[in-house]
Amino acid sequence: MNWLAFADSLAEELTALEAGTLVVIYEAEREIEQARGIQFVQEDARLIAELSHNDYLDPEVWATPAGEEAIKELGWRPPATELGRDNWWETLDWPAATAQYQELARMAVLGLRDGYRISSEAPFYYNAWNECRGNETVELPLLRLPYVKIT
Repeated sequence: MNWLAFADSLAEELTALEAGTLVVIYEAEREIEQARGIQFVQEDARLIAELSHNDYLDPEVWATPAGEEAIKELGWRPPATELGRDNWWETLDWPAATAQYQELARMAVLGLRDGYRISSEAPFYYNAWNECRGNETVELPLLRLPYVKIT
C-alpha cells in the first residue's frame, strides 16, 4: 500500500460519510481489540477520528517515545478520559472543507506509519456501518481494503 495514495482515497471516502456512520480500519493480522488502527465516527455536526493508543495494544507494537512524539507532531490530541477519549483523537466540524479531510486522512495514515512503524506491506481490513440505518453496512470501495464485519 502506498500510504499517501491511501490517504487520498480515505479523504475522498470521508467526505461522503453520512451521519451515524462508523468506520474502523485495522491491522489484519491481530485481534481487533489488540490491532493498531484508526476509526472515524460521523456525527450530525462533526467527524471524530481516533488513532489507537498504547494502552490498548500489546507492548510489542506500542509506539515508542519517538513514535508518540511523531503522533503529537502530526496534530493528534492525546487521550482525554474526562472527554471520553481513550485514544489519540481529532475532530472536524461538519461539513468540512476538502483540504481538512485530506489533512485528517494524512494524519491518520502517517500516525500508523510513523508513530507505530507499520510497514506499507502490512495488510489491513475495514468495517463500516451506519447506526442510524440499523447498523447497515457502508461500503468504501476507494479504500481497496477487504471488508470484514466486526462481531
